Amino acid sequence: MKLNKKIIFEKKALVNQDSKIVSQYKKYGIVVIKNFFEKKDKDILWENYNRDLKKLITIIADKKKIKCKNFKILRKQNPNLIGILAKLGSKPNNVISGIKLKTHHLIIKLVKRLLNTSILGTMNSSDRLFFEGNSNYEKKFFQNIHNDYDYVFQSKKALTVHICLKGAGATGGVNFWIKSHKLKLKVRKDKNGRPQVVPRDLRKLDNCEKIFIGHDPGTICFFDTMLFHSTVQNTKDSLRKVQIFRYSDLKHLEI
Repeated sequence: MKLNKKIIFEKKALVNQDSKIVSQYKKYGIVVIKNFFEKKDKDILWENYNRDLKKLITIIADKKKIKCKNFKILRKQNPNLIGILAKLGSKPNNVISGIKLKTHHLIIKLVKRLLNTSILGTMNSSDRLFFEGNSNYEKKFFQNIHNDYDYVFQSKKALTVHICLKGAGATGGVNFWIKSHKLKLKVRKDKNGRPQVVPRDLRKLDNCEKIFIGHDPGTICFFDTMLFHSTVQNTKDSLRKVQIFRYSDLKHLEI
């Protein structure tokens, strides 16, 4: 069986294959639930957050006296405006509909199962909202191979939820090194203060299969905070819109 068939599930698996989802997560460090937010479902929390992001970019543009309200054009011509919106959804999320999405009952239920905990936490810098285009401007935000623990700390018993937001036509995604959450790799901060795997330790990933998970609106990746991964740039004009939430098992709080 191909690896992607072992870690990628349809939403219906949450009902009839939940034990398998948990076992595959423990083994590989990642599971992907396709169509977690299906169009036909019209999930109210999902719809409200996507709607509010559209409203907010209009509000921000009006305050800056900019007539254009198109995400992809603003990203190219006025990237700082998109940056204002991204900050509202980051470290932590400041939008109430975003906070509600973070505590969506189906997400919380699965996260508790994956972490095997009854006391779930989060981190001060746990959330990140971004809008990625195909310009050279984006590249300064790109991270080489890293894990999320070295950014958020708190607990090694934690995971990241990577939600592909609404918006057709975008490409790009994330490369994951499967089972790499079981490795001990040395990291060092780059010139931008971001922890990256040191070059001499990269060879340790050679024994881990690399899998690419492409952008797919409504799909969610759940991956271990220790799993190594890197960004693959969007090549289209349409923006890749992503919301990231992180959760931890407070039984393993580092104090």
